[in-house]
This record gives sequence, structure tokens and C-alpha cells, in this order.
Amino acid sequence: MAGTLEGKKIAFLVANEGVEQVELTEPWAEARRQGAQTDLIAPDAGEVQAFNHLDKADTFDVDETVDSADVPLALTASLVTAALNRSCTLPVISASRSSVTAGDDFAWVGQP
Repeated sequence: MAGTLEGKKIAFLVANEGVEQVELTEPWAEARRQGAQTDLIAPDAGEVQAFNHLDKADTFDVDETVDSADVPLALTASLVTAALNRSCTLPVISASRSSVTAGDDFAWVGQP
């Protein structure tokens, strides 16, 4: 199925700290493998600190902030990942929900 997402742009919306690394990297790798352009979007510029359970793992550079991202106009899809701590997730969910659902092409699923 390589290439099924060729020319598509997928945003990964995450908290700056607390995202479970595998919940970011596995879908990210699959989207890239299928040819999608992927952007990491977070509330704050800089880096995202990922975790393996409760242990700090890798950091990832933020491509765009939630406020500056061209959502939903330039996106084919978006993936909102949960943080280890729900209090870290809430600002991301709130900001991304208002941005993502602003376009008619997106539906808010409301599931983890």
C-alpha cells in the first residue's frame, strides 16, 4: 500500500510534554511510509518531549504551533494524540478542536 497517501498532508497535534512516544512515532512512520507529508503541531514552539510510560524518551521538533498552523485548509487529516497526564492534553484538545472543526471537511470524533 505504499503511496496511498502520496501528496496528502497530515498534522499530528500533541502536547509539548507528555505524549507517549509510540503513539506519535508509529502512526507518523506509517503515514510517511505511505507518502504523506507530516507536520508536528503543538501549543508552543520548540520541542515536544515524548515519554515511554513515565520515563522521558526522545524529543521532536515542532513544525508549527496550534495558533500558526494552517488548519484545516492545508491538511488532509489530523491526529490528536493523548498525553500521559490529562491536564497536558486538555489545552491541545481545546485548541485543536476549534481549529480542526472550523472546516467542513473535518469531523470531531470525540474518542481517544
